[in-house]
Amino acid sequence: EQLVMGMAAARPGSGELLWDAVGKALASIADLDGDGDSSKLERRIRECFRKGVKGLDFARKRWPRLINEYADAVFRSLFASLGDKAWLSQADFLLVLDAGVRDQFPPLLLRKIPTPALERTVLAAYDRSFEEQRHQPILWEVCQALVQGEKTRKKVFSALQLGLKEASACLHAGMGSSETEDFASRWIDRTVAALHKNSGDAESLLPKSVAGNLFRDAVQAGAMPRALGLQPPNWHWLEEVVGDAYAVHSIEFEVKEAEAASKRSSISQGGTADNIEACGNDAVSEDPAAKRHKQN
Repeated sequence: EQLVMGMAAARPGSGELLWDAVGKALASIADLDGDGDSSKLERRIRECFRKGVKGLDFARKRWPRLINEYADAVFRSLFASLGDKAWLSQADFLLVLDAGVRDQFPPLLLRKIPTPALERTVLAAYDRSFEEQRHQPILWEVCQALVQGEKTRKKVFSALQLGLKEASACLHAGMGSSETEDFASRWIDRTVAALHKNSGDAESLLPKSVAGNLFRDAVQAGAMPRALGLQPPNWHWLEEVVGDAYAVHSIEFEVKEAEAASKRSSISQGGTADNIEACGNDAVSEDPAAKRHKQN
């Protein structure tokens, strides 16, 4: 409720919204930052939100996409600049993002957007983009610890990111349960699906036993969305969920391979029949007796 009130209080065109919002956001985590130079930190954060608007195509793109692209640019820059700060994942920059939109987006565009729709879009963009940036270092650290080979590690990391992104999209769209176990199951399923699609066989890219440890460590490190609350310390059922996902997508892969092989066989047999027919026609046309009959 406080977030909505704060967002509603912001008005475009003041030029001071972003400045004030950053100060308030940092005040809430002042005890967690041990550097002491708050003014320098505020300037760095404001720069991330100010420069995030550069390159946005206001003339051609719809406003919801522009807000999401702005959020991606801002938080990508913010985590690149302050990713070493332990408090970053605990900070709340929702009102800062809202202020950045209201301060820097064209006033004419903002006047055309209903306030409730703008607030919902900013909130959804914040939840999605901040979470995507927050979990990247967690997933990469887990991959570095458990996955061998640089190329394989990058493929597994990409699959983990994609799986988490798709599971989060379902969560934000209100699809399925918001329970932590259901979310983890969706994440695991979509990750294994991505591994199968990438390599044809997830087991050859990421052994099932390693996958179980990988998801366990990622969950314990905090890769799950913050909106789901605290995570259970031990998820023994994770291995079973991973095993089910591998089995399901392995069967799907085998079915698709069988269908593809059958299709190739049909094409091959059809081509052979055509060749035989063509050879038969050629043989008749080259028959010596027929040639003599024609000549006579």
